[in-house]
Order: sequence, then C-alpha cells, then structure tokens
Amino acid sequence: MNCVSRLFGLTILYSLFITHGILATSTDDLSRLHDHLTKRNPRKLRPVVNTSEPLFVYIDFYLLKIIELDEVKQNLHISVIFNISWKDELLTWTEEEFGGIKSYVPTNDILWLPALSCFKYAVKMNIFEDNWYGARVYSDGQVVWRVQKSLNFICGLNMQYFPNDDQSCPLLFYTLGYYSGEVVLVSNSQEADYKLFNFDNGEWKLNGIDLFTELYQTDATFWVVLFKVHIKLYRLHIFYFLNMIIPILMLSFLNLFTFCLPDSCGEKISFSLTVLLSETVFLSTIRESLPASSLNIAYIALYMTGLLVISCLISIASIVLLYVRHHRKEKPSIKEPRNETRVPDVFKSAKISPLPSEHSPNDKTRSCCAGFSCSLDMILFLIFFSAWALTTTVFIAIIMNKG
Repeated sequence: MNCVSRLFGLTILYSLFITHGILATSTDDLSRLHDHLTKRNPRKLRPVVNTSEPLFVYIDFYLLKIIELDEVKQNLHISVIFNISWKDELLTWTEEEFGGIKSYVPTNDILWLPALSCFKYAVKMNIFEDNWYGARVYSDGQVVWRVQKSLNFICGLNMQYFPNDDQSCPLLFYTLGYYSGEVVLVSNSQEADYKLFNFDNGEWKLNGIDLFTELYQTDATFWVVLFKVHIKLYRLHIFYFLNMIIPILMLSFLNLFTFCLPDSCGEKISFSLTVLLSETVFLSTIRESLPASSLNIAYIALYMTGLLVISCLISIASIVLLYVRHHRKEKPSIKEPRNETRVPDVFKSAKISPLPSEHSPNDKTRSCCAGFSCSLDMILFLIFFSAWALTTTVFIAIIMNKG
C-alpha cells in the first residue's frame, strides 16, 4: 500500500514538473538562465524592442472579500487578486540551451513590473510598492503576475434611500509615469469573476462587478488609459427595518394616544414628553450611521425630523389644552358678611335637611365644557393621526420604490 502511495505521489510530481517546464533541470541551468536574463534588461526598462510601439498589459480582477464598508467615513476595504499579464520581449530564451526550462519565477529586481496606482487609494501611489509576489516568466517572454492585495479606498456613498439603498464604488487604475501610447491597460473581460468571493457579513449583497478601460486626458499633451472597476452592492435591509424603522413607527404611533388620556390622571404631558425624548434618542442613533454630508440627505432623517415636529406639536397642544381647561374652572364665590344674630340653643340641636334643588347653571356649564374638551381631544387625535399616516406612507413609498 505504501509503494502504491509513493508511486502515485511521484506521478503527481512528475506531471507538475512537466506542466511548469522544470523537469530534469539543475541549479546550474537556472543560474545560467538568471544571469542571461539579468544581462538582457539590467535597468528594468519598458520591455519592448521597438520603443515606438505600446506595451499591452492585460488585467483580470478577482474579488475575494468585502472586509468593511464604513458609511460615515465613506471607505471601502476589500481583498482582491490581480492577474496581470504582458509580453516581455527582452526576457526570452531558447529552452534547449537551458536544460529545457519553459518557465521560472525570477526575483523582482531583474523584472519590469507595471506600477499601478488608484485615484481613490490615498495610502500609496504605487499599490504594489511593498509587494513580494514573484511573476512567472515563460520562454517566449510571456509574463504572468498574480498579486493578492488588500485595498482601502474612498467610495462616495449615496445614502438617500438608506436603509434600502444600492451603492456603486468605482476604482480607477492607471500606470505611473507612462503615456497612453507607451503602456495600455486592457481588461480581459467585461465582468469580474467572483467565484472565490467570500461574503459572510450579512449586511451587503454583491450585485456584480463591471470591468472596462477608458482613455482619459489630463491635459493637452498627457493621455492615460484607465482600468475601471465598478463594484455594485445592495444593502440587506431586514436588520434595519426590525431594529430601527419598526420601533420608530411604534413610538410615533404611541404618542398619538396622548389625547386619549384623561386630564385627571396627571400623566398626559409627561407621557408625550417621554415619547418625544425617545424619538430624539432614535434620531441621534440614525445620524451616527449616516455621513455628515448635505449633498444627498437621507429620507429617513427627513422622516424622523417630521415625526419630531409632530411630537412637539402634540406636546404643545396637550399643554395648551390643560392650561385652558384649568382657567375655565369656576372661580370661588365671594362670601357675604353675616349678621351676628344669636340663635337659641333649642334650634342649634335641630337637624335641618336641605331642600331638593335643580342643578345650578355652573354645573351645566362644567358639563358642557367637559363634552367640548372630549370632542376637541378627538379632533386633535384625528388631525395628528392623519399627519402621521401621510408622513409614514410617503416615506415608505419613497424608500421601497427608490424614487
């Protein structure tokens, strides 16, 4: 069994060696090839024989993971793989002269590598400056360079339809120090391959990645070819609806029942003020999730401001009603002076029952005021309920239909 396993392993190694073209090669052959290639381009110049011709650099973009999208700072942190290939006309050799070597990975100090920069990547000009990945060179001069990189770049977000929003983050890559006629960036496909995409944060859904190149003019004499990457994301909004939208709706709807509380309970104003403070806390929580920008104001911020205005008006209306009702009460009657007439002791012990009488005019006025107050509470409840329902309906329609 061990012999079979060893034979199988040797077969795999043999096939790998055949694939990479390093079978039956010695260290001497690799050293001679390394010295040969070092002499071909010692200064790492643009690897073309005819300097008037452009060098085409082909790029594949693979998205591995979206690490973080910071809405407040408007930064997108991603992990990607670049598959870059080009034809190095100065690094060629005959396989038979160097032990049949078809390809190998030289050190980066003898190899020309494209210096790519990103307009919105503010960390370094050359994003591959600290790269230690080696590129594989083939005998015909074809170079393949696979680089994994973690990028943290600026992404201008449109939070207008938060939390049911779509975001598009563009990445613009260009080569440092070369005109468009010297180095041309070419996308191998119009859409990125994200089969290796690892997405496990539960907040964003990847809608697609578009790849294309574009000629960009910086001034009258300098033209550069841009390699553009558009990452399209969709926010999964269920979490925000359950923990943000629904509590706001419940609090604002609860505040309407302030007008259903009787004046005698003494909690009418304190109830409305408590709900008002709760809405203020929710508004501060929402503002912490939004960028400080006046360009695209989020509809949820406008909605919360409208609910705060309605709650303030409810509190003011409750205070005014209690003030008016308190001052409409009957004023105390002025006592008239009594004649100091001595009553005989016989009449003092007698019990006199009061005569039946009809309701006084003050009692009728008080009952009329109570009925009017109940009607006014109901009218105010319907008015504020209509305002709340209209505001909420418009907000939900705009958010769900996105304009």
